[in-house]
Amino acid sequence: SRIIKIERTDPSVFAPTFLARRFLDEMATMSLSGSKVLDIGCGSGVLSLAARLGGADVTAIDINEAALDCTRYNAKRLGVTLDVRFSDGLQAVRPDEGLDVVLANVPGAPPSMTTKQNAPVDRGDGSDPLLIDAVRRGPELMRPAGVMITWCNDLLGLAPIEDLMRDHWDTIE
Repeated sequence: SRIIKIERTDPSVFAPTFLARRFLDEMATMSLSGSKVLDIGCGSGVLSLAARLGGADVTAIDINEAALDCTRYNAKRLGVTLDVRFSDGLQAVRPDEGLDVVLANVPGAPPSMTTKQNAPVDRGDGSDPLLIDAVRRGPELMRPAGVMITWCNDLLGLAPIEDLMRDHWDTIE
C-alpha cells in the first residue's frame, strides 16, 4: 500500500479522520482498476486520490469550493488527474455516467457537535440531505453490481438511514 500525504490549503476543508482510514481499508479489498468512482464530499481528496492511484477514473464532488481547490492541489502534487466538480448534492452527476463505486464519507454530527465546516449540510437527526440523496439516487447512478461505501451511526439517527438503504439497495453489509 502507498502512503498518500494530503495537504490542506484551507482550514474549512475536512482533514482525513479515522473514518477515511476505514474507507481506505475497504477500498483496498476492491479491484478499482478501470472502474468509475464518485467521491461525494471529497474534502481534501484523500479517497479520490487513493481510488485514482488504484487505477479508477474518479469524479470528486463537494459543495465547498476550498475543498475542490484542495483536491485539485493534492492531485497535482501527486501527478494524477481527477474530474473535480462543484455540486450541492448529486445534481452534477448524470445517470449515464455509469458509476461502479460511490464513496460517501459525508460529514455527520449532531447539532451539539456541529462545526463551521459541516453546519450547512448536517442536521444530526437522520435527515442529512447529502447522505439521503446518496442513498436514494446511488442505484440509479450505478452500473449493475455497483457498490456504495458509506457510514452512519446513532448520532445521525441510524434506524431511518438503514430503512432508507433497505428501500433502495439490494444488499447492505
